[in-house]
Amino acid sequence: MTTYHVQPLRWRDLGTTFLPLIFSVLAPLGYGLWRTFYGYTNFGPASARYWGRFWFYTAGILLIFVLLYTLRRLLRAHRRVEIHSQGLRIFLPPIRRVDLRWEEISALSTTTSRSSFLSWKSKPRNKLKIIARDGKSLTLDHRFKELADLITLVKEQVYPLVKPRLVSAFHQGKELDFGAISLSRTGLRVQDQDLPWSYIKGLTAENGSFSIKLSPQKQIQVPLRSVYNIEILIQIIKEEV
Repeated sequence: MTTYHVQPLRWRDLGTTFLPLIFSVLAPLGYGLWRTFYGYTNFGPASARYWGRFWFYTAGILLIFVLLYTLRRLLRAHRRVEIHSQGLRIFLPPIRRVDLRWEEISALSTTTSRSSFLSWKSKPRNKLKIIARDGKSLTLDHRFKELADLITLVKEQVYPLVKPRLVSAFHQGKELDFGAISLSRTGLRVQDQDLPWSYIKGLTAENGSFSIKLSPQKQIQVPLRSVYNIEILIQIIKEEV
């Protein structure tokens, strides 16, 4: 079994993350206690009541932030995907868990995006949308570590099961649904437009779009995030049309 985490918790995190956070709370708390004791022993109860108050408030506010951060880390640590021979198990805390067998998955949609500002560009951000046969969908985003490897593994398991069904339906003359695009023997249906094969001069999938070239001046672009099983769509067009 292979597990993909959003942010796993390890023993080393205790020393590198949580102990410094605990110290950040104990430091003002300890100083406040010392100020209170010093004020009480030297100037009486009135001084003790006020001298440590600011540091107690500071420790309390820091404790709230530490608890919220700890809760966030726990939720991220339990947010994971487990891949096994029969399918995948997705944990989405606090309460959601999804079990899918490979044959229960009908379609996959993947996208890659990256932000840019002037000459700076961010790292590619992948997203995987899993569509089950019952119509329910689930999206995994770039917060999962090594999502690109997860996408590759899921495709290797799902596509060999999905493609034969689609090819068989295509040979029977049925229209195949690929999300925003429908494929048939006569052509493509895109955005409620029927495009016979004789009208289509070229197809490309790049830069987050599936482009259908109709003429040197005209083309239709469909966002890849709205096209399911894009690799199978391209393979059927190349092999069967």
